[in-house]
Amino acid sequence: MAMSAQMAEFCELLEHDPDKVRHVARVFYRGVAADLQRLEGAAAANEWQLVSELSQRIHSVCLQLSEHDGASVAAELRQVAGERFAAAYARHRPVIAELLSHSEDFEH
Repeated sequence: MAMSAQMAEFCELLEHDPDKVRHVARVFYRGVAADLQRLEGAAAANEWQLVSELSQRIHSVCLQLSEHDGASVAAELRQVAGERFAAAYARHRPVIAELLSHSEDFEH
């Protein structure tokens, strides 16, 4: 299992138990991936309240995972709507893609 340096805080919370870390991280990252898909759909449907709620949830989970860049992106996305949302999402796509790629670290 590959683990990034920012996972140190997360691992401490789980007493460095590799099985616990892998299981909880997998659940959290899968949740973020699902919420990002829902967020994209909500934005496309102009459901800005749902976008805000999903962004807040993603932000919270990212903080728990010590994914500080992802948390910052989610916090910004929560504040934008309409055309501004599309531009912000496109600008942050590399961070979002990296966040999603971390979920693959916990698939096995």
